[in-house]
Amino acid sequence: MSNFFEKQLKGLVVILRLFGGLSIIFGALALLASFTGPKVQLVAPLLLLIPGIIYWIVAKGLSKRQKWAWYLGLLAFLYSAVHNFIIGTPMGLVASGLALLFVIILLTTIKSFFATSEN
Repeated sequence: MSNFFEKQLKGLVVILRLFGGLSIIFGALALLASFTGPKVQLVAPLLLLIPGIIYWIVAKGLSKRQKWAWYLGLLAFLYSAVHNFIIGTPMGLVASGLALLFVIILLTTIKSFFATSEN
């Protein structure tokens, strides 16, 4: 892999681990807090927890050059970009832009990634 694409991929893995870890922590805290209220509401905490787990898994697979992680990351980021764009809030538009940036990074590293990937 060329040095430029290697740095892009390593940067993406670090960002995904950070976003995934924070999402897992906040999702777990929200899940715990949902049990203390009058109604147990699981949807909002799970909407934080599940994407965090997916991002963490993608980061783990990309760091090991797994092909499935590249495909899962591409699908997750495309879904996230469309979903957050449809929401239409300023925060959703920023999240959509970040997801599109991740898609662009994955697409620019496709040839060098698959040339050296394991599985």
